[in-house]
Amino acid sequence: MAEQTSSRPVEDLDGKWEKFKVDFNRKYESPEEEATRKELFRVTVEQIEAHNARHAQGLESYTQGINQFTDRTPEERSKSFGLKIRPQ
Repeated sequence: MAEQTSSRPVEDLDGKWEKFKVDFNRKYESPEEEATRKELFRVTVEQIEAHNARHAQGLESYTQGINQFTDRTPEERSKSFGLKIRPQ
């Protein structure tokens, strides 16, 4: 995902994070892993919100949302779909 993120912080990040963990039954092995996953979640949610703001301006044809891949790296998401990421 080479898209730029919004400079605005995610509104109610903690609430969205807690709902995500419940909705997708996420449990982490350690506080360090949870912190890493929460940071990935934050970055991805910023990208989602930036995309959806562009959609509201008519610049995108679809919206995005939080799903089971929101706390995963791009490599983990691609692997889930059987895709390979090309080196840039």
